[in-house]
Amino acid sequence: MFAHFTTDARAVLTQVPGFAHAASRPSMEPIDLAQALHAHRNGNAAEIWTSPWPATDLPASPPQMSFDKPTKVALEQSLHIALAAGAEHIGTEHLLAALVRTGPADVKEWLSERGATPEAVDALLTRLAGGLHQERPAETPTAKDRREWKRAKARQEGQKPPGLPPAYTIALVVLGVLVVLALCVWSGP
Repeated sequence: MFAHFTTDARAVLTQVPGFAHAASRPSMEPIDLAQALHAHRNGNAAEIWTSPWPATDLPASPPQMSFDKPTKVALEQSLHIALAAGAEHIGTEHLLAALVRTGPADVKEWLSERGATPEAVDALLTRLAGGLHQERPAETPTAKDRREWKRAKARQEGQKPPGLPPAYTIALVVLGVLVVLALCVWSGP
């Protein structure tokens, strides 16, 4: 999943530990993700905010932290939102939509006070229509990353995930035939 985050979404995620550390939290919570999104001045979600960007004085290298369960749920939800929008990436707009739609009530209220209402976020997603717009892919996804994205999309749509690529399937069939022939030759008539 991480390979499909845009450069802006990754930049937001790198700021989350600083917000958690500044608040003396032992793990990263949804409010930390929301604050990092609000502090990020670039990307597709930046135009949502109606309040000024905060001055952030975060530690240069906060301690290693993990996401708490609600934040992990929001990150997973951002994938589903991106897939539903027909996007080939997870951008700041998908992170924001996940928090607005499934985040804790206090985080939703905090976001709403700053202009990230469900209506504003839905309008943003509709306007972006799954495209990258201001954001860019962090890297070119590998073939494996593209297969995983297709499988996630198939699961999202309730379809059976695609099987092995055709080259693998053909190779397995040929290998099976060769094994059978070898066994026949080895065992004799």
